[in-house]
Amino acid sequence: MNKVSFVLIMTATLLSARVNPFFMEHGLGELSVTSNHLKSYPPLKNASITLPSSARILKQVTVKFINIDGSVGTKTITLSNKIDWHVPIFISQAFPTAKLTSVKSARQPVSLIKFHKFLSLKIFSSSVDFLTKDKNIRYFKMISPYRVVLDFKRVDHFLSFDKQLKNSIFKYVFIGNHDGYYRVVLQLDGDYRCSFTKVGQGYKLSCF
Repeated sequence: MNKVSFVLIMTATLLSARVNPFFMEHGLGELSVTSNHLKSYPPLKNASITLPSSARILKQVTVKFINIDGSVGTKTITLSNKIDWHVPIFISQAFPTAKLTSVKSARQPVSLIKFHKFLSLKIFSSSVDFLTKDKNIRYFKMISPYRVVLDFKRVDHFLSFDKQLKNSIFKYVFIGNHDGYYRVVLQLDGDYRCSFTKVGQGYKLSCF
């Protein structure tokens, strides 16, 4: 091969080659870019979720998020903590300034009801002391709304009594007269497990 032919072949090869093999042939301006529209989302301030009144133990929290490439991911925290359903669960990137307290934090009686000479009710945030010598006949719970019904043996005549309650899981109390017994109804603010036991001067109702 003579020198002229070699020079022509090398020139044609160089002209057909890319200027830089590390870049695409048509330039950077035509590279595709994933669009995830992050700018369309407002910044997180705070959010909250209120659990149902039957919730007692928080077992797991899962956060679902969008990555920078548009894919969806999740992150889970496993827990085993007692909670108060009255207080919402918060998610935030700043601590809330409001100080929240549970209605069940009170240790002092929130109400005292003296009903004639045979019954007194000492109402706490999540329990009730029944001061009476009358025998309890039955005790049961009802729903819609949630309420506890207690019947005590007594032959007597009196007018019905009712009262709204505050600062307690018990929202309302009703006492009514029946044939051979009287009935005490305590309306709850949600779903609870309750126990009713005989104590020194009467009975104790505890809900949790």
